[in-house]
Amino acid sequence: MKNLLPRVNPAVGVSLEHELSNKIDKIYIKEQLSIIKEENPVISFWIENFSKKTRDKKGAMFCGLMVFRLLSIQAECNRMNDDIKLL
Repeated sequence: MKNLLPRVNPAVGVSLEHELSNKIDKIYIKEQLSIIKEENPVISFWIENFSKKTRDKKGAMFCGLMVFRLLSIQAECNRMNDDIKLL
């Protein structure tokens, strides 16, 4: 059975780390949740509600956002690779 979620390449993590430099704050979290709410409202709803059940609401939200971003970036890379067929 084929896995529908992309396997994240380590380079995607490095790219995301670079993107996140000095962005672990409420504004970044709010912006990302807004984007996810448009793309996939169930995930946004789940991240927000789960984070309310933890002692570290901001940390829990940030972790959820990062997993979503890693998968999203990798999926976009995979689509580009399929379209351009460089490899």
